[in-house]
Amino acid sequence: AAFEERLSEGPVMFDLDPFNTNLDGNPRRLVRIQMRLELLDAQGFEEAMQLGAQARDRVVQLLNRKTFDDIETVQGKLQLKNQIITQLNGFLDKGVVQNVYFSDFLIQ
Repeated sequence: AAFEERLSEGPVMFDLDPFNTNLDGNPRRLVRIQMRLELLDAQGFEEAMQLGAQARDRVVQLLNRKTFDDIETVQGKLQLKNQIITQLNGFLDKGVVQNVYFSDFLIQ
């Protein structure tokens, strides 16, 4: 489909399975994040469904390098969102992740 046609379809939401992993720093803290991706169009949705272990692993690695102080602020969460968007778009050919929404963000 032409790019203009794809734009008229509007964005599509896609929920990823929750991520549970450790943060960097002491004391050890566990973070649980549930994310919803906003994709440019339905074509991106199809591709996002195929996002495999490699893409999930990249997000986990990103989280593992974060400390509690890095992500407890609104600013920190925004930075994390932008980094996740960049990482995931690196795995997509046709699809475009426009935004990431955290539906669950729990640090223990």
